[in-house]
Amino acid sequence: MLCSPGCGRTDDGTRSLLSPHRRPARAGGDSDRPLGFCATDGLFGSCFGFTATTFLITDYVGKTNDWDVPYTWNRLEHLTWQQIEHWRSRGFQFASHGATHRRLTWLTDPDVADELGRSREQLRSRLGPDAACAIAYPFGAVNQRVLECARAVGYELGFAGVRGNGDRLQLSRVPVYTWDVSNVPIGLRQDVVGRIGRNVAHVANRCAVGTSVLRGLRGR
Repeated sequence: MLCSPGCGRTDDGTRSLLSPHRRPARAGGDSDRPLGFCATDGLFGSCFGFTATTFLITDYVGKTNDWDVPYTWNRLEHLTWQQIEHWRSRGFQFASHGATHRRLTWLTDPDVADELGRSREQLRSRLGPDAACAIAYPFGAVNQRVLECARAVGYELGFAGVRGNGDRLQLSRVPVYTWDVSNVPIGLRQDVVGRIGRNVAHVANRCAVGTSVLRGLRGR
């Protein structure tokens, strides 16, 4: 799961990650600031008693994760469209994680536009316009060229890694790990431990470059 400071409050007081009519809150010292919970890749998992936004790799809906290196004994299953509709009926939201999880900063402009635009159109046609307003960049990799392309194809919110810059299309995503058992996850702490945690998360995203390299060697 990932925790991001990029959400707003809906009119009924509940917290929602995707509220394009509201300005995303900045991370700060206010412990009551709104937080949005999200998960990337759209892999089949469990519900822990709260809603979240799942960012889908749209070409892999209903398939296994053979876009990734095989780090588990068996390939993991992505949600099907039927399962997605089930979770939507229970309050979950869905958005884009690209069409095929390619590292966008390594692609040509036409390929970036295809990855972002095709995924957005699939979500819009399947789930409606609300699902087509946000993108979580694969591997958290984004630069100004990718950001402008995301804006051009119609995204209103974009989530990078832990080092967002406050732009609505380059907001931070802070990981929440299984060992985050305190009231405040490590990545959201404003002390030395929090800074270390965010740096570790940033390095981990950079290390994921192996997936992109292996896919390139396989000609994918």
